Amino acid sequence: MFKRLLDVILVSVLFAAPLAAFALPGSGVMVTERRLMAPFPEAPGLRQREVRKFFRGVDAFFSDRFPLRPRLLGLSAALYGAMDASPNSDACFRGKEDWLFTGNSYGRFVDKFQGAVTFSDEGLKEQTETFARFRNAAQAAGAEFFLIVSPEKISVYPEMLPLYIIPAPERYVAPLLSALAEAGVAAVDPTDRLKAEKSPSRALYYRTDTHWNLAGGHVAFEAFREKAGLPPLPPFSLVSLPPIRGDLVDVAGYTSFPLREGDNFAPRWDPPLPVTDEGGGLFTNPAAPSGKTVWVFGDSANYSMRPYFTAMFRKVRFFRAEELETVMAARLHGPDMVVMIKVERTLG
Repeated sequence: MFKRLLDVILVSVLFAAPLAAFALPGSGVMVTERRLMAPFPEAPGLRQREVRKFFRGVDAFFSDRFPLRPRLLGLSAALYGAMDASPNSDACFRGKEDWLFTGNSYGRFVDKFQGAVTFSDEGLKEQTETFARFRNAAQAAGAEFFLIVSPEKISVYPEMLPLYIIPAPERYVAPLLSALAEAGVAAVDPTDRLKAEKSPSRALYYRTDTHWNLAGGHVAFEAFREKAGLPPLPPFSLVSLPPIRGDLVDVAGYTSFPLREGDNFAPRWDPPLPVTDEGGGLFTNPAAPSGKTVWVFGDSANYSMRPYFTAMFRKVRFFRAEELETVMAARLHGPDMVVMIKVERTLG
């Protein structure tokens, strides 16, 4: 009798699960997976391809509405995290489709991304005053000042993260960007633009590296160019190059790692540009659309933007980020524009 009761319960559960799918909302946001639920597919035509597509859609519909799906995925993600093949997952962790991301040991940015760490009032005040001081130093030399925030890969590709890393409702840098706007500091945050322009065939960051690639650098430069009211860049196309072994492969401690096409590009200018490396970080371009001189202060994040700066301006000089106040105080042939590029995780 007891065995028969168990059989009835089991059969009831198996039939109830698909029926429950129809009782659940037809669409909605799957918070854990950061996407919309698959809708029920439209009726197919008579072609075999359409019929196959229809049944794939039916499968996706029921799969998204399977009871306890979020909990089961959470358990799977926890097991995945516990068995991460990376010997140093705090420095770097592996996401979906062989994407590598900077870990929490770099500025605690994973904690910042998830909302476990936020700006203190004192920290927000200090950062705002620092960039206002940079702005004032530039203006004292007769130059405009712009801050470009280089977003972390985690901020632009959240859909490629492991399921156990969930973004906070508000970005960590949002309060700082608001404070800078109130203080009159011109800040360029290209994050939304990068998210809008990314595509499966053209990644804007290297999958296995910390940095954005030259496609991402171009998107960021366009956001800056529009903010600064500059003319368009000379015509060019982005040429696809073989994938590279990025810095995160070694940071994570992998001895080997799969590399995928579609994340490495270089601009090809048509016609070629007469850009000359004069040494000492100075580049000249007599055919530049803008006759201005610009000084760019930043770390390695600026390298993927360099081709666009040298294409735009008659004179460009690149400095390390920490040199800004020293260089500005020296008043060496003052520029028309001063640009600082700061990686998101270093703010605060």
